[in-house]
Amino acid sequence: MRKAPPKTKAVPCKGIASVRIDQNWLLDETRDILRKGASLVQSSSGKHAGRLVLRPFGSDGDQDSSLPILYDERCVLIVDLVGWSRRTMEEQYALVESMNGAFLIANRQAVSEVSSFRSSRPLHSRPVWDIYKGTGDGAIFVFGKLVDPTSVREALLFSARTMSAFHRHNQQLAEGAVNTLSARMALAYGRVYLTRGLDGRLDVLGDAINLCARLVGSQRASAGTILVEEGIYHRTMVSADMYYRNEDGSNPRAGQLSDFVLGTRPSGTDFLYFQDDGYHETKDRTIRAYNLAGRLGGIEIRRASQ
Repeated sequence: MRKAPPKTKAVPCKGIASVRIDQNWLLDETRDILRKGASLVQSSSGKHAGRLVLRPFGSDGDQDSSLPILYDERCVLIVDLVGWSRRTMEEQYALVESMNGAFLIANRQAVSEVSSFRSSRPLHSRPVWDIYKGTGDGAIFVFGKLVDPTSVREALLFSARTMSAFHRHNQQLAEGAVNTLSARMALAYGRVYLTRGLDGRLDVLGDAINLCARLVGSQRASAGTILVEEGIYHRTMVSADMYYRNEDGSNPRAGQLSDFVLGTRPSGTDFLYFQDDGYHETKDRTIRAYNLAGRLGGIEIRRASQ
């Protein structure tokens, strides 16, 4: 018989009432159940009604003996270094160190940003992402829920600031430097499952990460581009602080999408917008995507078609 979970903050799940459960306790208990064997069933009653739960073999169906799968819907960014497999180990080391330095620069710019968007809440010194996972030839970042305009704006801006930091880094290098950064990026929205690695840190897997990986690995995902899966584009509605102008200079009507995601109006210095990039064929699915393009800090964020 398992101990009752400690009381803690709610774990939100789309379409289902929030479940108050301790995350660390849940991960410990989940691992314990899986060692003994379990089945995956949909709970029809009790506090986890409607969710898939792990039920120990031999259970009499008591809902209190079933554990929910810990997940949430998040915005995910994958950064992928182009040409990684053709580099020597020493060159890969130099690339990773340079890439991580650019991530820190992009994060520092993001947390120090002052705008009307942030006027209602204090600036924070923590990373703008919630979860980071290095992949060797890139990285995975998980941001807060998309329904929070703060987190989606930070995900889009962080990707653009990172690409800009890569460009600035390259401009400072001598020609032919081994640590010249060439990367492509993709953002997607969807379900993310939490687990825990051997070092005790949270790890992630799930639909949003798979979608990002497919998109960033498509044949049309060229270096220097930031691809945005259509779920983010269509779920993001106009906000006075996030979306200012359409590409043709007109003002978006309430409830409509705007192409621009930064800038009080289109200018030659700072503006970002979504550009329809059509369908991307991947090894197991076709994905509709948009390209995040424009300029940031005077650096061109190139369109996929250029």
